[in-house]
Amino acid sequence: MFVIEPGEIPDFSKPFVFFRKAGEKSIHYWKGEKASMATFSEAMEWGGDVWMTAPFDFYESGRLWAFSAETTQELSGMGRSGIQIPARQHIVGYVGMADTLRESFENWVEVAAEEMRAGHFSKTALSKVRNVPLVPNFDWATWFDSACDNFPNACVFFVHIPGVHTWAGATPELFLSLHRNIIRSVSLAGTLHPDSSGGWTEKESQEQRFVTDYIKDVFTKSGFSDVKVSGPETISIGKLQHLKTSFQVSYDVDRPELLAGLVQQLHPTPAVGGLPKKEGVDFLLRKETHLRNWYSGFLGPKQSDGNLDLYVNLRSMEVLPTQALLYAGAGITAMSDPTNEWFETENKLRMNMDLLK
Repeated sequence: MFVIEPGEIPDFSKPFVFFRKAGEKSIHYWKGEKASMATFSEAMEWGGDVWMTAPFDFYESGRLWAFSAETTQELSGMGRSGIQIPARQHIVGYVGMADTLRESFENWVEVAAEEMRAGHFSKTALSKVRNVPLVPNFDWATWFDSACDNFPNACVFFVHIPGVHTWAGATPELFLSLHRNIIRSVSLAGTLHPDSSGGWTEKESQEQRFVTDYIKDVFTKSGFSDVKVSGPETISIGKLQHLKTSFQVSYDVDRPELLAGLVQQLHPTPAVGGLPKKEGVDFLLRKETHLRNWYSGFLGPKQSDGNLDLYVNLRSMEVLPTQALLYAGAGITAMSDPTNEWFETENKLRMNMDLLK
């Protein structure tokens, strides 16, 4: 393994990704020739190493962006290569978005809680955006190394698909993995800051149960009968703590349609969408004044050995030449307090804002 040499700047006219999987040390650098829109099943059939990025609206479109890696490198560190966004980088489809106002966000939470208490739905997830100016010639290699150091149990990524997006983040949430005929997923819901007085409240416990019950039900309805569930346990991501429940099932490689169906039904889980799915998602789409785009979709590598690791696109941002557009969200139930939910999202934003200084 080696580090990228100074001046070895990626070619922004072609797709590439740097990623470090959760719990691992090695950094992967994949470069492709062309990215294409495909279904999950189509991308899984491509040979070799394949990177996938699905938008939040995958649950409707069933389409994602993917590229085959023409060259791959395994890095021990990023070095100081100077990964800088070209000043003339053309951002296709980018629509400038204003920062989410605290008054607006807290109003969304209050209305959501009222509708849930009236029995319209059980859970939703509300997000917000924050524009953060970058210093001239900001070096994303430095950000990547810092994110790896600060969040060892998160998947750290920097992915560029020309004309589509440049996105970076350190996501703590596994969406779905496939290793040696074993599928795994997690329910990650409920957030606690170390400075908070007391431990987990009934609100966070209920939020976690909603997501856990949903994922277990999706596995069962998708044709998997041997669902093993463990947890919940408390895990730490940076300065924040979360409740995590793990799922495991056996996978029959002769029935690939089961995996494709599972992915389609699983996304979005109530952790980033709603419960029931339609009603909860409809609410957040009505209230949020920004586009989610790739935030709270999923992304990750399918490797040539057949291993698949997909993560929910959280703690992430759209990367632009002179700024980063940061996203953060919170799970909302009938017991949510608008002020608490606002500060939960502030704490999540802070994780990346501190690395952008």
